[in-house]
Amino acid sequence: MGSTVVTGKKATAFKTDQEKIVYVLFEETYESNCYPHEPHWSAIHVGTIDTALQRIFSSASACEGGSLRSRSGSIKPESYFQGWMRALKNPFHFTMEEVDLKIGDGFYTPIQTKHAEEALKRLAKAGMAQDQIDLLRSGGLVKVSLDKNADFILCLQGLVLPWRIVPGYFSACDNPAPELAYNPEVKKSCPIKEVDLCDPRRLDEWILTKDHSHRWRCASQGYSLISEFVSAFYRHELEYPGSFLKSIKKLREDFKNFPEIGPDWSAFVDVGHRLHQSWKIGAIDDFGPHLQLGCPTETAHGYGFEIKPSHTQVWESLYRLFCIPAENVLWMPPKIECASMESCAQLDDSDLKQFDLF
Repeated sequence: MGSTVVTGKKATAFKTDQEKIVYVLFEETYESNCYPHEPHWSAIHVGTIDTALQRIFSSASACEGGSLRSRSGSIKPESYFQGWMRALKNPFHFTMEEVDLKIGDGFYTPIQTKHAEEALKRLAKAGMAQDQIDLLRSGGLVKVSLDKNADFILCLQGLVLPWRIVPGYFSACDNPAPELAYNPEVKKSCPIKEVDLCDPRRLDEWILTKDHSHRWRCASQGYSLISEFVSAFYRHELEYPGSFLKSIKKLREDFKNFPEIGPDWSAFVDVGHRLHQSWKIGAIDDFGPHLQLGCPTETAHGYGFEIKPSHTQVWESLYRLFCIPAENVLWMPPKIECASMESCAQLDDSDLKQFDLF
């Protein structure tokens, strides 16, 4: 599977007539599975510092799973984040004065037709004149001054891709703008944010935790939990600069220290409890040929499997098991009466309700 390779980062900025600082972020990238490897610059974000941080953390989250990396190999989210913090401390003046807005279906057309109505509503709310809105609606081109009307661009976040309105060659801006730098004071005693997991356990790279009813379920793979943690961290970092590096360091330490489940744990897989989404049904059906986790006991509602330490070597079988939706798999420590597969075979509907399987 291919990944995006980042070879350069650049922060540019400008100040509007309303004294608002807007950051235009550029990345130089190439796709690992596309040849030849020819890095190119693209605008990845146009916005104020809060949305800029949101974009940076969103991309940083992709580093944990390997879909975003450097030329030399895998990178951690914290390294990617630090690279952008250095860029934001040393921005360059953004020299583009006007942005063209137009509605259409062309690859580089800023506002795609499917987003036209929503975009026009946002532009009207942001104060664009009715004659300009009518011109856009009729397929015409409207030039927007970034100094005077940056809000017309900012209001379109999520609808208009930055590279469709800012050409990549503007990454060549080389006039330093130290007065526009983002360089907040980092306090030594900033609060650390933690992942809210109830009594977590670990099996290989997967994390088990208790749900709201204190039943053991699979929370996710470790890398996925870290990715979600990183993606949502921007608000905390904005409020407490410097907290991200401390928080993710503690999170990684906590993950390593989660106790592993013992050989006397078991998992009850409810194959009979089908869900409406096709991928969930497919995950259950796909598990059938991979019953390699010991001797399964068939019940009226599914299968029970005893997990032994040696079974963690059967990685593909474990992977298939954890692909099954968490609500279909109940993990049972030895203290639970039905941990024995013989007991599971005797469970009826009223017994299974205690495990919230139905």
